[in-house]
Amino acid sequence: TETLELEEYCKNGTIIWVEIAVTFIRDINLKPTGILTVTRDITKRKLAEEKLRVLSRAMEQSPASIIITDIEGKIEYVNPKFNEITGYTLEEVIGQNPRILKSGETSADNYKLLWQSITSGKGWEGEFHNKKKNGELYWELASISPIVDPDGIITHFLSVKEDITARKQTEKELINAKEKAEESDRLKSAFLATMNHELRTPLNHIMGFSDLIQSGINLENATEYAGIIYRSGQNLLEIIEDIFELVIVENTGVIIRKETVKCLDLFLINRSTLTEIRDVSGKKDQIELVFSPDDQLLLNYIITDKNKVNQVLINLFKNAVKFTKSGKIEFGFRLKSPGWITFCVSDTGIGIPKDKHEVIFDFFRQADDSDTRNYGGIGIGLAISKKIAEVMGGSISLESETGKGSTFCFTFPAEITSTYSQTTETIHQASIPEFTGKIVLVVEDDSISMNLIRTFIENTGATVVESYNGKEAVEKSAEHPDIILMDLNMPVMDGFMATQIIKSRHEHIPVIAVTAYALIKDKSNAIAAGCDSIISKPVDKEILYAELTKYLKG
Repeated sequence: TETLELEEYCKNGTIIWVEIAVTFIRDINLKPTGILTVTRDITKRKLAEEKLRVLSRAMEQSPASIIITDIEGKIEYVNPKFNEITGYTLEEVIGQNPRILKSGETSADNYKLLWQSITSGKGWEGEFHNKKKNGELYWELASISPIVDPDGIITHFLSVKEDITARKQTEKELINAKEKAEESDRLKSAFLATMNHELRTPLNHIMGFSDLIQSGINLENATEYAGIIYRSGQNLLEIIEDIFELVIVENTGVIIRKETVKCLDLFLINRSTLTEIRDVSGKKDQIELVFSPDDQLLLNYIITDKNKVNQVLINLFKNAVKFTKSGKIEFGFRLKSPGWITFCVSDTGIGIPKDKHEVIFDFFRQADDSDTRNYGGIGIGLAISKKIAEVMGGSISLESETGKGSTFCFTFPAEITSTYSQTTETIHQASIPEFTGKIVLVVEDDSISMNLIRTFIENTGATVVESYNGKEAVEKSAEHPDIILMDLNMPVMDGFMATQIIKSRHEHIPVIAVTAYALIKDKSNAIAAGCDSIISKPVDKEILYAELTKYLKG
């Protein structure tokens, strides 16, 4: 018997599938005497088979991971996508339970609800945080449903899963971005509120006590009022310097300029600085200072950026004094390991909660950001100090507990040498120098600044010639002054242009820029224009006298 499956046309033009069975009819001698054909319509079967093939291809090519288990949960089938996602092959998982994918990240209650749902004949949808064969975690969205026979009896379970790891990561990033944006808005508001308070407080002191003096009220206390005005001005200057330092760090980065520094000098300068900060704060009798330098290091030299070291330590000193009502502050340094030096500042102040140890090194953040905080400041010092330490190749560490004080350690690499390879000295004038007979041309468009500088200079016996813009300065330079103090930002002609012209005509006359500009590029432009030196505003009379001495008595 031969069996054939063929497509045939019906009388009405439709196509059907038929199965034809052909059998030879034989006599008793087995000699063929005829042919018997039996034709059967198998169209329904062929359509069913085609549907099965389509379904099979769909499962094989599905972008979703598919698992079929028996009623006990043992795996009978997985498609190629399952292998691609999990790393397990069909042979490795046949007879296994899908729990081989469990990572421990999905709660047991989740699995319990899932099993209760599908065994009762209902479908279940949810998310799993599973683990691949290689141990990598991934997220998937699963839809699990029971498969029933014609009698409604559950025979299998079908699980269709989609890898949603990328979506979950995106959701996490969006949440983080939203939280950062909200935190940024909060910090911005807190910073503006802090700046408003920190600026208005000293301004209130300056304007209020200036008004008292100007009005002639309680003039017997004028000296005390002047002291308050001066200290308030210093507070304002510190805030402005912090903001300028932030601008420099954010725009041009931290620039390191190394030089050879005697450890003893570095220690003495910072010991004096800490003492001054403590005394100016009015806590001289409340805070004891303890100094613990490494005696062997004191006799050596190190190659580092001393200005950056001093800047970091000043910030640490200010915080130690600010947050210590009474008790002790200790400052010292030591050789941590070959080529590494550590400066430590310890205090017995209020301490810092452990959950704030990282926060305080962020810009505009403080341990207490609340509206009721007891301590001033705009939250820049430690952030800048950390940035400087990192650029130097070092770090700042913190040990602190609430109520038990704090210890900040600034560690950085530094080459240690016993020889002095560079000399860079700053002249500190203890008294008013004598410049009788000298002529100083002061170029300044602000009358108050002019009066202040003129007073400083006239106290030395020198003669002051005034000029209120660059054009006047060029004209008066023909009178051959001994030195010129040049403001840079002026009407008619600025100080840059005026200096270039003056230097082209009178190269021998020293020109010192006296400017409120604080950015490195502005100072570089001043030097490029021909200025011999630069003094920043507000003018410190000791620095002014030191610069004048350098050129008038050098």
